Formats: sequence, structure tokens, C-alpha cells
Amino acid sequence: MKKLYFFVLLFFSLLYTLPSKAQLSVKHGISGGLIMKELEIEKIGSFDSEISRQGWFAGPTLEIGLPLGIKVDGSVLYTHHELECGSEKVGKNYITIPLNLKLCIGLPKMLAFYLSGGFQFDNQLGEDDKSLISVNGEIFRCNKDNRSWNVGAGLRLLNRLQLGITYNILGKEKDEDLSDNNFDYRKNSWRVGLTMLF
Repeated sequence: MKKLYFFVLLFFSLLYTLPSKAQLSVKHGISGGLIMKELEIEKIGSFDSEISRQGWFAGPTLEIGLPLGIKVDGSVLYTHHELECGSEKVGKNYITIPLNLKLCIGLPKMLAFYLSGGFQFDNQLGEDDKSLISVNGEIFRCNKDNRSWNVGAGLRLLNRLQLGITYNILGKEKDEDLSDNNFDYRKNSWRVGLTMLF
């Protein structure tokens, strides 16, 4: 994961130092929002459950504007997930790095609509036991590192304020079960976010 952080920082450093004649615009900003998710779990056999998984995220954002309304943005976000299954609650914290390509349509200096898509990397913070979760007495270990896809849309106001919704697609995963059972689950989620660019 340290190599990932290094290459992400190197990528944005190179973009930031490109000459101005390349018609690039660089903006910094702050992003934040809410996560809405149902973590669906199926155990091979006779187990079936759903875990409510909500949370929030916040952190700095860098946006690179290209010609023809195309933009590249990336963020380094602190993300908190709150998992709830019956009376059991577990909090998990991540460093999340989304990298997206956006196409803006409309009047950029007034009101524009955008479509976006890209990758997302998540790395769980904390000790190894923080990746454990109990479901109806069964204990299994969540992946600490995740790779996923983002697709989204939203509105931009005055080329500064951005309100959008994103669907994060992780797909079907298998985790190590400490009770010698197999779990399949989906961790796709909806995210509603607000970004202020400077």
C-alpha cells in the first residue's frame, strides 16, 4: 500500500508541474459526504444475513481541468464505516483514494452537469483485530485492502461547488472465516458528496 501512496503522489505532482501552455487548470478543494450501504452476506450452507453499513468521508481534493470539458480528479479521504447487525456495532476507518475522469456538459462558469468514472483504493487503518466482524456469533476477517470502481453524476455551480452521487462497485468477495465457514458478500455502496474547489 505504501507503493500505491507513492505513485499517487508522484502522479499528481507531475500533473501539477505541467506548463501552463498545456491549457490545464489546477484547483484544490475539500470533499465530504455520506455513505449508504447494505452489506449482504451469504454463508455457503444455511446462513443468510444483511448488515447495515453507513458512514462518512472527508479530505482534500485535487482537480486537473483539460480541454473539451474533461477533468481528472483525485482525493485522499479519511473514511469511517459503521457496521450494524442486530445489536452488534463495529466501526472501521480507512484511507480512501478515488481517481476519476469527469466529463462536464453545460456552462462551466454558471451551471454544468457531469458524468464520472474511475478507480478507488481503500486501505483499512488500525490493528489487525479491527478487521474482524461478528455476525450472529460467527467471526470472520474483512479484507483490509479493497480495489473498486466508481460511476457517478452530479451538478457543478459556478465552477466551484460540486454536488454529486456515486455508486461504488466492489462486487462479490470472499473473506477468511475464522469459524471454518465460507462467506460471500457484496459491498457496493451509494455515496453522496459535496466538494468545494478554490
